[in-house]
Amino acid sequence: MVTFYKAQKKNTNIEKSIDFTCTDLDLHARGVGKVNGVTCFVEGVIPGEVARITPHKKGNIIEGELLRILTSSPQRKEPFCLIQNKCGGCPLYYLDEKQALQAKIEGIKKAFAKTTKYELGDPDFICSDTSKGYRRACRLSARSDHKKIILGFRENKSHSTITPKNCEILTKRLNVLIEPFNSLVNKLEAKKQVGHVEFIDADNIAAACIRFTTIIKNKDKEILIDFAKELNIYLSILEPYVHEITKQEHIKETCIYSPQELFVTVNNIKLKLRPTSFLQVNKQVNEVMVQKALEYSNVTSEDKVLDLFCGLGNFTFPFAAKANSVVGVDVVEDMIKLANENAQSLGLNNTKFAIANLDEDIKAQVWTKEKYDLAILDPGRSGAYKATEYVAKMKTKRIIIVSCNPLAAARDCVLLKKAGYNLQKYAIFDMFPYTTHVEVMLVFTL
Repeated sequence: MVTFYKAQKKNTNIEKSIDFTCTDLDLHARGVGKVNGVTCFVEGVIPGEVARITPHKKGNIIEGELLRILTSSPQRKEPFCLIQNKCGGCPLYYLDEKQALQAKIEGIKKAFAKTTKYELGDPDFICSDTSKGYRRACRLSARSDHKKIILGFRENKSHSTITPKNCEILTKRLNVLIEPFNSLVNKLEAKKQVGHVEFIDADNIAAACIRFTTIIKNKDKEILIDFAKELNIYLSILEPYVHEITKQEHIKETCIYSPQELFVTVNNIKLKLRPTSFLQVNKQVNEVMVQKALEYSNVTSEDKVLDLFCGLGNFTFPFAAKANSVVGVDVVEDMIKLANENAQSLGLNNTKFAIANLDEDIKAQVWTKEKYDLAILDPGRSGAYKATEYVAKMKTKRIIIVSCNPLAAARDCVLLKKAGYNLQKYAIFDMFPYTTHVEVMLVFTL
């Protein structure tokens, strides 16, 4: 059979570049404007600027890809590091910090008005710390390049990594670890099995954890121990292991070297942790946030408090110092184990912890049989729909929701509004300057 050449039809649906005028910013500080009467969102553009973009239709909106700025705003800021345009860590570096924060606040107002019909008004309180060098925890990705492993941050909209010589956002103690760790992993026999490296700057020393996809040999462990001793850091590793009974594969964290026990302080309370523990990355803003939660809660020595998504006990322990009792709940078993150890070290007998997946049905849990005067919810980015549903049904008198995803928080708050709760006030904590993220605290009462 003879196959004849047939010319392919040209794709006439390919969008041509157009000029876009930015008039506003949305919740994520994307530029907003109209293209032929259709709302268009473009990252990297400031109100008043004209940009050349490639438009892509997404349902009833257009998402534009920025090609270049044609008319620049006098408010546009220059990059504060050499890899700013490649690294995805500080996407809002070009915006004035106050302008970026105000865009986030206005975006929260619009999201709540649309989803919950709440007209929020201005925040009761705003905490904004725009100083650099605030980030005390980070993760470096591992990439193989010509038989060499490179540790670094993900490039913007790419699977590649980029290694900064000095990251303006990281703390000094973490910055000095980047280059030595890049050298270290390439000395290991199991270097190709390095998945990622996590850093934490605790209150006393720096710490790191290396994730391996295989069980490493003793020779590599000796290299790691010598390295940790030389830098005087806490070093642990994550390795796979098969459970003896279930035969399921798990991941186990093992401490390789510990010059001293890691700890952080929250509200002057000392809590020990590990390199893999979840930690609010901005210590200064977190301190203010915990203090504000205590203030808004009006907690007394008679109150029983429920702390959902408690982690190490960022809110649990400060509230335990003032309340009758506190129950902390989280899905991560290692975090609950550490929380229990911290409670024991602090000599607290009014604090209990439980393990539970708060995204599932929790009615069978023992702690759900109790009545609480106050509930604090501090979920991840997916929100706390099931947990909010539970505390609403229990008619908990006061509820505080802390969220790093205002859109998920707005969705969850619909449940509270239907259950008869009133939103008393809200506060904003700019936990992540130069990024699209923001922390919001919402206070509800029956």
